[in-house]
Amino acid sequence: MKFFVLALFSLGLLSGLFCDLRADNSIRMYLDYARFRYDDEQTYLEIYYSIHRQTAAATATQVPLKFYLNDTKSATTLASSELALTIDKQSAEGMQGSVIKTVLPPGEYQIKMVRMASETQTRVDSVHYSFSTTPFQSEKIKLSDLELCSNIAQRSAKSSSLFFKNTMEVYPNPTHLFGLNNPNVFYYIELYNIRPGAGEKDLEIQVAVKDGEGNTVEQKSYNRNRQNESLVEVGSFNVSEYRSGLYTLVFAVIDHGKDYSVLNINNFYVLNPGSMPAGEEEMLAGFPSSRFFTMGGADLDQRFAQARFVATPREVEIYRSLGEMESKRIFLYKFWFEREKDHPGLQTEYYNRADYASDEYGYAGREGWETDMGRVYIMYGEPDRVIGSAASFADEKPYTIWVYHDLEGGVRFLFIDESGVNDYRLVSSDLRGELHDPSYDGYLYLQGER
Repeated sequence: MKFFVLALFSLGLLSGLFCDLRADNSIRMYLDYARFRYDDEQTYLEIYYSIHRQTAAATATQVPLKFYLNDTKSATTLASSELALTIDKQSAEGMQGSVIKTVLPPGEYQIKMVRMASETQTRVDSVHYSFSTTPFQSEKIKLSDLELCSNIAQRSAKSSSLFFKNTMEVYPNPTHLFGLNNPNVFYYIELYNIRPGAGEKDLEIQVAVKDGEGNTVEQKSYNRNRQNESLVEVGSFNVSEYRSGLYTLVFAVIDHGKDYSVLNINNFYVLNPGSMPAGEEEMLAGFPSSRFFTMGGADLDQRFAQARFVATPREVEIYRSLGEMESKRIFLYKFWFEREKDHPGLQTEYYNRADYASDEYGYAGREGWETDMGRVYIMYGEPDRVIGSAASFADEKPYTIWVYHDLEGGVRFLFIDESGVNDYRLVSSDLRGELHDPSYDGYLYLQGER
């Protein structure tokens, strides 16, 4: 299987945690996708992405990218692609992007976009989405994904345009960001399995915008007949007067004749000058592409709990006081935004470690990241050396020593399984700020090593 890059478009702690710190951290990445019907079984997948340079540059900026399409069930990479986008130096807020299209059978997949450092070709940052594809054939109406767009040119004569579909040029907005310079939220969606029938009632279409509290801000409703087996619906909302914040676009189809409804939703963010403090808007420009943009309440709480190892007491206090999900989303985004100013890619590396720790170090119902080994792994990474011993005598306990050569000239962590059931607890370390118990120095410095 191959990726097909079809078009380019231009749109007017922490010790041990690192990626490539020499990379340009003014670059933001955005990734989005939409699934449409290819035939009754297969899905036509469109992947949208863009690179945004937030500040002016003296020279053109080249951004190397890698893309991966993974089968999550078999843990295999089905396709990969490499390319480099160039943002012109004369663009104060340059953005470049592309679209990738392919056809997929039913399955579980992940798309991943990785930014590489130009000089070293090491990973700087990444963003990914997991999704499934299922057959579109059904006795009931099915919907494609609800695609958010920066513009839709209807009745276009440019049939050769790579953004042309169903008589229109449809330009995606993978940032999901709208406001002063992009005030119209365009949407595109396809309906399938309408099954025309004599005497059947028309379909009712309802489209609404809801704010972060779930209140309806704007709504429209109209009918469509059943003349065709499929329909394409497009429209737009002007958000120039909206307050800055998170919104949800809801598209619903009501079949009164058969007494059921289907809907699809997509989130977007509005940034309008004057509706938030100075400096907030620039910072929040990357919020729609972050993992927190659509994250649910339980996941938000878990991700902050995992981040408590690098959080200040004040940050913990503030997060605990937040009751509304949108506030938690924005708080977590800001939390990592500030830390990534000097360490781009830090958030991805941190949570990759947390996920690994959860898989490897869990015990007796405790998540792996909550254990002592999990915490040390998250904060300092994989040890350079592991020294382990099982109990040799009845009065001995199994122990493991993790050695880090590059922390403070070389440090160690001693974990002992006091219960003998693989529950290793940290009992001593010679890293400043960590627990140190001199009575364990005989274990900590085995073979005379320090």
